[in-house]
Amino acid sequence: MSLSPSLRKPSRYRRASRPVEGRVFVFGLIIVVAFVGLVARLWFLQIYMGEELRQKSIDALTKSIPTRAPRGDIVDRTGKPLADSRQSLSLEVDPAYAKTNPDLLIRLAPLLGLTVAQLQATLDEEKGQPYAVRVAEKLTSDQVARLEENRLYLSGAIIQPNPIRNYPVGTVATHLLGYLSLINDEELAQLKPYGYRPGDYVGKSGIEKRYNNLLRGTDGGRLVEVEPSGAIRRVLSETEARPGATLHLALDRRVQWAAQKALEAEGKAGAAVAIDPRNGEVLALASYPTYNIQPFATRRPVALWDPLRLNPNHPLGNRAIGYEYPPASTFKPFVAAAGLQSGALSPNTTVFCAGGLRIGKQWKACHKYHGWVNLEQAISLSCDTFFYTAAQAMGIDAIAQAAEEFGMGRSTGIDMGGEADGKVPTKAWRARVYDARNLKWYPGQTANVSIGQGELHATPLQVANAVAALANGGRLWQPHLLMTATAWNGQVTYRAAPKLIERVPINPAILARIRGAMRLAVTKGTAKMLAMPNVAVAAKTGTAQTRANRANHGWMTCFAPYEAPTIAIAVIVEGGIHGADSGGPVAKAMLQAYFNHTTPPYPAAPGAPVVPDGMTGAGPGAVPVTTPLNSPATAGAAPTTGASATAKPASKRSVSRRHRRYSRRSRRVPRR
Repeated sequence: MSLSPSLRKPSRYRRASRPVEGRVFVFGLIIVVAFVGLVARLWFLQIYMGEELRQKSIDALTKSIPTRAPRGDIVDRTGKPLADSRQSLSLEVDPAYAKTNPDLLIRLAPLLGLTVAQLQATLDEEKGQPYAVRVAEKLTSDQVARLEENRLYLSGAIIQPNPIRNYPVGTVATHLLGYLSLINDEELAQLKPYGYRPGDYVGKSGIEKRYNNLLRGTDGGRLVEVEPSGAIRRVLSETEARPGATLHLALDRRVQWAAQKALEAEGKAGAAVAIDPRNGEVLALASYPTYNIQPFATRRPVALWDPLRLNPNHPLGNRAIGYEYPPASTFKPFVAAAGLQSGALSPNTTVFCAGGLRIGKQWKACHKYHGWVNLEQAISLSCDTFFYTAAQAMGIDAIAQAAEEFGMGRSTGIDMGGEADGKVPTKAWRARVYDARNLKWYPGQTANVSIGQGELHATPLQVANAVAALANGGRLWQPHLLMTATAWNGQVTYRAAPKLIERVPINPAILARIRGAMRLAVTKGTAKMLAMPNVAVAAKTGTAQTRANRANHGWMTCFAPYEAPTIAIAVIVEGGIHGADSGGPVAKAMLQAYFNHTTPPYPAAPGAPVVPDGMTGAGPGAVPVTTPLNSPATAGAAPTTGASATAKPASKRSVSRRHRRYSRRSRRVPRR
């Protein structure tokens, strides 16, 4: 049955429905493709890239906060501390956060007592830090309280425990220990294999520099979960920092203290060195004037350098190893030994001293009229005329050879930097300085060298080492400070062995005779002030001539006990004139400290770090620079002592427990 024409849909309606059906099909196809693409993307993100993205999300929610390891302790031969580390608190800032949120530094500046420019300069100075930069150290209780009160507005800043170098002996061993400063790019390239990183403090001189690799500890840290605001939610894991190795030095703190204080009492620049003749261990190495190295253990303003660098007394210089002086009459025993060995002098040689000797057209004066003197009298009474005569028979080459055989004219190899070589007028030196300029070497110059003057220069360390070789029968040891290094777990990681440089090619019987002459200097000669009731001392005095209008330097060398020496000493006092009057009291104080075991009152180092839990010291910027007693600013002033010298310090165990508890509590200041 067919429909009537009136009931059938017109053809124009059938033509209009076809585009609609096509659009529905295309729309459905797009939906299917989009759904398939979405599924594929979900598979790619959740399955193919799932592990990587999960790790990135974890990293975005966690932060690694490093904990700096304290440097290893430095102790003397009896275990008494020379340098250690004390915990303090520092404020660290995330440089990336501070860059995008400049208001952070604006809020921090008044709380720390600094300017925004100072904080920004600190951040710029330590570019390359992996997480945070220390902008303030040794926070005081008031500073910590102010930071805590404003913690909601200081996101990007964190209070961290921070070990600060501490020197319990104050200025007694400044030049020996050396000072610390922030690591620079060159040092970082050298020390990076030992764990150093930007922002670390490293030794710049002395033992601190020589053993940077041993003193460096192993950093610890905390892995923390953070909120999107940057606030720490919880600590996920914690690794304890391990301190560096403890260095056990050969130094005897009593002898070092006695040497430093005796030099200060003289009030003039100088140096004192003590060596064990049996093995080359350095028992004392003092230089004066000195300075306070405690402020260098933290960020220091440039102003700290100016009083030291511009001081006319040059307190930064280590006179014990870095300054060269004419050894004066302390060189005479070595000339006498070489003269006997070569045959230029006989055991029975005597010389008439009429107050001097004419050499050519020049009159070479002696310090007094002695009459007839033999070798023992020439040494004990320090007769120049005897050695003027011996010099003409020996010649300059034999005298120069004697100086070299006893270690002069070259560095000793002590385990610290800054050592001078000294000067000996050898053939090679004369060819370079005299022959190249057609200059003539005169007999009078040889006479000058024979009494330790003229073109002969040596450091106090070289003189002390030469005396030690004379005292022990001719063995020239390499001086050394470090005996052992002990790791945090008690394992000995380094042990020094005595190193024999050479044996002096002089008959032991001749050396014994020279030692006897030096013993006479104490019993009947120029060094009577060193006589001790229970210890036999042998010595030699000296007066080093200087340039016109300057006072002569005073020398004193000695060793004891005479029969079996265990200590050899060399002392120089600049401008001290006579060695007996200036160097003598210093050497006597060192001998008394060594043999009588006197225990000096060790002062607490000025500027000890402060933490809020009661440790004593001074806050940031409150550490004064210690200037030498004979500097223009402090001439005539007496050493200052404070209550901290007698205050009983907190035990190391209690301090470490308190700070361990503190480090486990997050001190990150969250954002508002």
